Amino acid sequence: MRIGIDIDDTLIDSCDVVEEYAYKHSKEYGDGSVILNNIDKILRGNFIEKEMTDFFNDYACEMGSKQKVKKNAKEIIDRLKDEENSIYIITARSDRFYKDVNKKCISKILIKKRSNE
Repeated sequence: MRIGIDIDDTLIDSCDVVEEYAYKHSKEYGDGSVILNNIDKILRGNFIEKEMTDFFNDYACEMGSKQKVKKNAKEIIDRLKDEENSIYIITARSDRFYKDVNKKCISKILIKKRSNE
C-alpha cells in the first residue's frame, strides 16, 4: 500500500512553534495583525504580504530547529515500512521558502533514535 504522511502536526509539532513566534514577534512587523491573521499561510509558504516574507526570513531557521518530532513517529513509519508499505512524506510547505527546512524536518523524522520528545 502507498501511504502519504504529512509533516506539519502529523509527524512534527510545527503549528505551535510558528504560533509562538508569531505572538512573540508580530509587533516587529507593523501592527502585527498581518502575521497573526495569516499563521496558516506562513506555514505553507504562501506569503501574500511583505511582513509575512520578512517574518519568515527572520525566523524560519529558528522555528524549524525548535520543531519536535512527535512521539513514536519514526517507530510507526518503520513498522509501516516493515509491513511492506511505501511511505511518502508529504507537505503543503512551499519548496520556494521551506526547501532546506523541509530537508531537516524529514531527516529528523527518519533518523530519530529516541521517542521521548
